[in-house]
Amino acid sequence: MDWFKIAHFFEPKVRNTIRCRNWIKEVHIFVEYQDTFGNECLKIFYEVAPNESFKSLPLREQVKITDSFNEHKYYVFSLSKGKRGLNHDQHVRLVEFRSIYLTISSYLYLQLESNLEPGTDLDIEPLDDLPFLNYSEEFLTSLLTQYGDYNWYYRRNFESDVRQFEKLHSLSKRSYQHYKENPDEYSVLENDLVYYSSFDSNKIRDLLLRNEVRIKVTGSKTIKHIKIHIGDLVQAVQLKILELRDSPIGASSNEWERLLSTLYEEYLPEELDRIVEEEKKGFINGIPVKSNDVGQLSDGRLVLIERIFLDQNNDLKLSYTNLKSNLQKGERTRTVDAQLLLSYLNNEQLSHYCEQNVVIRLKNFKKWFSKRKSKFEKSDFKIDLALA
Repeated sequence: MDWFKIAHFFEPKVRNTIRCRNWIKEVHIFVEYQDTFGNECLKIFYEVAPNESFKSLPLREQVKITDSFNEHKYYVFSLSKGKRGLNHDQHVRLVEFRSIYLTISSYLYLQLESNLEPGTDLDIEPLDDLPFLNYSEEFLTSLLTQYGDYNWYYRRNFESDVRQFEKLHSLSKRSYQHYKENPDEYSVLENDLVYYSSFDSNKIRDLLLRNEVRIKVTGSKTIKHIKIHIGDLVQAVQLKILELRDSPIGASSNEWERLLSTLYEEYLPEELDRIVEEEKKGFINGIPVKSNDVGQLSDGRLVLIERIFLDQNNDLKLSYTNLKSNLQKGERTRTVDAQLLLSYLNNEQLSHYCEQNVVIRLKNFKKWFSKRKSKFEKSDFKIDLALA
């Protein structure tokens, strides 16, 4: 709003100058730099000098005109407060001031020149005599030149930001009522997604727009923050992963899968626990080996399986007891990695063998077992969150 305030500073003074042009000898507009204990600013001055005719006016009129010009003698354009030295933001402010001042002063020159009396001096000092303004512009130009190799990247981001601006605001408006009723569900910030992944904001925003993910946008001139609906976002990432998996060019979905895992861990931990428990239950139920089946370990021993389960690290484990020589269950229980289980025979077949044989010996059962056993093929427990 500095441009408006500067215009508002000049407007009454120009109007007053034109009204009192018969008594004005000179109009002087200039800029001064000031630094007071680290409070840096530029001051814009508008000064007028009276001519000889001014002295012929009644004293009351002279005082009235003088007071009208002395009110708000200068405008303060702030650069910094309590700092020493110019930082990048202040360089931008200086270039901004240069643009505003040159535009408004050009307009003032045309207005005053065409309305002042002939012979009136009009002195609008150029900014060329203020080296910090000139060097600030040169500094920013050189800075852009130094990063010339990355210009394509910044240009691409610039073009994407402009292209996505209206679409994101439109999506935010369509999401407004739901956001108003369920603000807690918009728990993900766009900046967090950039932090958690290798994707830049433009790629994230493309995903939001493509999948109509409900959002809340902050920032009217440029987008400052985006709050994202966690449920919609998870579904969008899942669809992206499945799309990449089906891609004929074999694009990798690894980065998106890592992001999906992070979303569940950081924002939906209870839902993740529920999914894990359901997947574990389904995984165990899908294993053909059950309690009281007979198993053969890698050392050749036949054992009675107590249970097969996943430990805290989601490694598949096997609890068993030894079989006595009469095929009765032993007393000691032991737990080992399930990869030690080579083959198995279900409990119904063990019962059938016992019913069909009067003399039951472990040695004889081993021969019978070897002809009827099934190979155990261990599989690792994995959760596919893209299908959850």
